[in-house]
Amino acid sequence: MGLVFSRGVGQPRFNPGYLKGLGGVLKVLEVVFALIAFILAFSGYFNYGYFFNSAGWVKFATGVAWISSFLWLIMYMCNMYPWLLYEAIFDFILAAMLLIAGAVMIRGADFDSTRGACVFFCWAAMIVYIIDGIYNLRLRRSGVTNASIGSGNVVTTTQTTVIKT
Repeated sequence: MGLVFSRGVGQPRFNPGYLKGLGGVLKVLEVVFALIAFILAFSGYFNYGYFFNSAGWVKFATGVAWISSFLWLIMYMCNMYPWLLYEAIFDFILAAMLLIAGAVMIRGADFDSTRGACVFFCWAAMIVYIIDGIYNLRLRRSGVTNASIGSGNVVTTTQTTVIKT
């Protein structure tokens, strides 16, 4: 008699079909909005005091959001296993960070339109992160855990290993 181990297996391969589903569209929007806000945070008028310090927080928040969203997108596009609960929690944390980032950029937006645009893209990204977090929680609640998600279909494969003793 041997021990039996069973685990899901995702084949690491490029899956462009992921971009056709709701999850793919949300990921692309997250990457685009966070990148635009990141660029705007670097290109405004921030040479003194409050404006410089608020821009520092926005640069940090949008940079973390952009890099993490890009990495999640790559993982999903390569059919690597998503961790839906962790990603949902991370989405809500990033949404809170972007809410604060947009709020600190409001002051001074009346004379610097770059700050106003940065607020818009921070909050647009925040809304997309909230929607993505809710979407991931709904996927998890429906029983999808560690599955390969592509073009709206869920595909789960299982590999069984028997070790003889």
